[in-house]
Amino acid sequence: MGSPVSVTVANLVMEDIEDKDISTYPSPPPFWKRFVDDIITALPKVSVQPFFKPSKFYRGDHQLELRARPASSSKVMMKPKATVVLPYIKNVSECIKRILLPLDIRTCFKPHTTLRQLLVHPKDPIPVESQTGVIYQVSCGTCHISYIGQTGRIITHRLKERKQALTSPYHFSAVAEHAMKESHVIDWKSGKVIDICHQLYPRCYLESWYIKTKGSKINRDEGLLPQVYGSLVKHINKKTK
Repeated sequence: MGSPVSVTVANLVMEDIEDKDISTYPSPPPFWKRFVDDIITALPKVSVQPFFKPSKFYRGDHQLELRARPASSSKVMMKPKATVVLPYIKNVSECIKRILLPLDIRTCFKPHTTLRQLLVHPKDPIPVESQTGVIYQVSCGTCHISYIGQTGRIITHRLKERKQALTSPYHFSAVAEHAMKESHVIDWKSGKVIDICHQLYPRCYLESWYIKTKGSKINRDEGLLPQVYGSLVKHINKKTK
């Protein structure tokens, strides 16, 4: 069956066998359609067993036997309770799938980067500094510790507000508070975008993640990231040291 014409020859043989067998049957079925090894036809109930009895044919010195195989009882596929779609991460996605399988939750995975993202660029890319919904970092020019924040606007507008807070009698900004208390100079030119997220709550969680993993000292608090991520943060901080 390794020849390229094997499938065609096998199909021709089957058609020949079918034509001769059906034509010699006393009551031929009204129709007979076959695709590969699947057949659809219609027969009276009493004629099913006689029609599908084993038939023998001879092709030269070879004897062929046509035998009907009873349909196997396939398992009924139950609809899962829920379906989750997650980005694929090697060695992690497989574990998640095994955990969710006993809970009757179907797990589907998608790639981080698609061909559409790589190949389709109908517009020129927007510079990072001009994009909204960013997590940014700005450093102190004196002690070189950093502040990490998030904004739904572009970074230049947010840094401008931070500068104005230095002249305000109410130092609501943690950056302005650090500069005034320590008499330090903020290096505004060091301000840069470290991540982009257009949704508010995911952006706040990312901000908290960077505060904890980058060791920001100017921030007043560590944000919204739950304590359950503490061990993971410690593990990453050990690897980066």
